[in-house]
Amino acid sequence: MKHKTFFKGARAGAGKVFILTGPSGVGKTTVAKRLLVAVKTLKRLVTYTTRPMRRGEKHGVAYFFISPQEFQKKLAAGEFFEHAEVYGQWYGNSAADIDADRARGQSVLLVLDIQGAQTVKKNLPSAQMIFLEPDNLAQLSKRIASRHQQDPLDLERRVATAKEEMKMKTIADFVVLNHQGKIGETVAAVKKIIFGQAATAKAVPR
Repeated sequence: MKHKTFFKGARAGAGKVFILTGPSGVGKTTVAKRLLVAVKTLKRLVTYTTRPMRRGEKHGVAYFFISPQEFQKKLAAGEFFEHAEVYGQWYGNSAADIDADRARGQSVLLVLDIQGAQTVKKNLPSAQMIFLEPDNLAQLSKRIASRHQQDPLDLERRVATAKEEMKMKTIADFVVLNHQGKIGETVAAVKKIIFGQAATAKAVPR
């Protein structure tokens, strides 16, 4: 069920929407944190999720951690404009939250997996999709392994999925290479996009 006022804020003067996406383990959350510090006028939309809270995370900052039952109630009520199941956990973003922000002229940052990014881009073509690309697949695999201490088969599945997700960069408005150890450069490149200073419509110079 879609929210009845889907992207209600899409009117003259409404805040812009930026989508930060990329394969699992590429560093979306880290880049987003630095970006929000650098761009005070940008606000991250907090995502609802059923996944367990990780060390260092706080409820209501990057995610609202809720039970599967509560998530399904919100989903049935049509509260999410975008939702997806990723590795057995649910993620969703509130239509009412983004409507309210955009109606105030607030620019919003969505940090989404590939599936969610595609959904938002389809329903809101004016949203700017920024794809974070890793140095190489070997480096990406190391990042995934460091985050998920699980059985080899599950790790292999996640790496294979990430490789497939890499193919989706062709649909993004911008592609930014996230060099290992050079997050400052990555944030600077994304900041240029936010302020409309990127050189091309498909890729930021690397």
